[in-house]
Order: sequence, then structure tokens, then C-alpha cells
Amino acid sequence: MVAAALIELKRLHVAQSHGLVDDPSNVVPLSVCWLIPQFFFVGSGEAFTYIGQLDFFLKECPKGMKKMSTGLFSSTLSFGFFFSSLLVTGDSAQGDRRQ
Repeated sequence: MVAAALIELKRLHVAQSHGLVDDPSNVVPLSVCWLIPQFFFVGSGEAFTYIGQLDFFLKECPKGMKKMSTGLFSSTLSFGFFFSSLLVTGDSAQGDRRQ
């Protein structure tokens, strides 16, 4: 979150210096490389979380439930990604109505 806040401050500074703040149709001249730190931190966090969660499922479940626990792990990931795509779709639909 700190990385995202710092990048957003940089984006706002560039937008203000070019006079692009009040018009949402303008494109801010900022390199896409500024997103790399955010993706690095989020990717690292997800990797450590997923590995820990799968390790917990495999170590703490009884032998007969190991396959079910890995299936539960996969289904929680898929439901999370599905819910995330629903949120993005809803947000883009809201943005289309505002214009």
C-alpha cells in the first residue's frame, strides 16, 4: 500500500505539472515502469501466502483429506479471482455510466 501511495503521489504531481488533473479523458505522461514495484510487492506477498496456505493444508489435514484440502485451496483461489473480476467489471460499468 505504501508503494501504491507513493506512485499515486508521483502520478498526481505529474498530472498537476502538465495541467491534466480536471479532465479524466487526458492521459498522464508517466511510464508504465512505475507499476513494477507494486506488482513486485503484490506478487511476492501472494507467493508467500499461497505457499504457506498450501503447506498448512497438506500438513494439518488427515491423510484421507489431503486431496480434498488441495481442491479447497484451488477453489478458494478461483473464487477469489472470479470475485475480483466481478469487482472490476462492476467498476468499469460504473465508470461508463458516469461519462
